[in-house]
Amino acid sequence: MRDKSFLHGSYAARTVLFSPMVLALCGCSHGPAGVTAPAKLSEQKVFDLKEITPERGKTLLTELNIGEVSIVPGRNALCVAGTASDLYRVGVILDLVDTRDESVVETLAPVSEARTVPTNARIAEALGNVAVGTFANPPKADERTRAIIDVHGESVVAVSRPDR
Repeated sequence: MRDKSFLHGSYAARTVLFSPMVLALCGCSHGPAGVTAPAKLSEQKVFDLKEITPERGKTLLTELNIGEVSIVPGRNALCVAGTASDLYRVGVILDLVDTRDESVVETLAPVSEARTVPTNARIAEALGNVAVGTFANPPKADERTRAIIDVHGESVVAVSRPDR
């Protein structure tokens, strides 16, 4: 009969020794402790402004609660930190509002009531000569009067001129 040592040849023995080491190194939790939301990967981008002041741009973006917005000292520009999606939306918004015409941000409804808001096509028809788009499909820059109506965060928002 062959003599097996405790550390050689016995699967059960190796498991008994290996398991405490794994538990000691990894812990016994079922996930990261204290994590309540997914981590956001943050990027930064500087947006140069043509017509509006950095203060006005910051105010409009702050109303939407989109990214971390700061004014670039000595430049007519904003620095925005946020996700890639945030930075894309900021670019779309600034393209729309960076004009001599005054622009506003309005909350139309909570996202739970989005189905009660008329479609963008119906809104455009009711307003007349207005190109209404979304963040994913913004109105073309060559359109005279433009607006964005879309879901952002927990709300349906509109970015437009106040006379529209």
